[in-house]
Amino acid sequence: MKRKKVQKNGLLCFASLALFLLFLIGNLGAGAGSQGATDYLLTLYGGRRADHFSLMLIMIFQTPWMLFLYVYASYFRKDFEQNYVYVFPRMGSKRHWLWQKTVSLFLQMSVSWLLLLAVSYAVGRAAGFAFHGSGMQYLQLYLGNVVGLFVLSFSQNLLSLWFGSTRSFLVELIFYIVCLIFACENYQNTVFAGVFSLLPPVLQQVLWHADAVVSPQTRAAYYPAVPGLSFWGNLLVCVLWFAAMYVFLYVTIERKDVMDFLKEE
Repeated sequence: MKRKKVQKNGLLCFASLALFLLFLIGNLGAGAGSQGATDYLLTLYGGRRADHFSLMLIMIFQTPWMLFLYVYASYFRKDFEQNYVYVFPRMGSKRHWLWQKTVSLFLQMSVSWLLLLAVSYAVGRAAGFAFHGSGMQYLQLYLGNVVGLFVLSFSQNLLSLWFGSTRSFLVELIFYIVCLIFACENYQNTVFAGVFSLLPPVLQQVLWHADAVVSPQTRAAYYPAVPGLSFWGNLLVCVLWFAAMYVFLYVTIERKDVMDFLKEE
């Protein structure tokens, strides 16, 4: 019951903040001419220009994702704290439980983003936008945000098993902010393109990638990408980060007693 409540609250918070941002930015897209619908979505989900003056604006636009991380901070740990006597005997093993929770977390984020894009489309259509963008462009926006957020949430839930949901969320929040500060300080520096590709928060900033599928007019209207930063390379690195974390937890979780994870926060 509590797990369902957490999930429901997460989706409601996510949708509420998303709607707020949609209506906040709606007027910006209205003056974008023929590229209005494309720029409308890119403004919402493609990232912001990274410089000293835009860091606060970037943080504001990342607020819904941070809230989402907070709501799901104890998604794994809840079963250890309250239901492990019933959950693990029914599941057969902690490894099977881990697989089920991981798939469930990914599906919830995927569906949430589909709903979010559906709302975006509806609001855009109501504003009179015509959506002519490439299907690959929308795919990059979707994958960049879903995969980036999922990897961050999974790592946070992994940490929560040892350190508790509160401390793990604070660690993840600090990591998120530090990554964005680092990006803003070193944007357009070719030396750090390889470092950027290692960071999940950067994957969410689709417009920062040199191979982002956008028209020349849109690219010129926004800002240049990070030289040498590849979206697909960044995506692959994030998938590898997730695989490494999953294997670590898969190997560790069966060897340790449940009570070893239940430390005070």
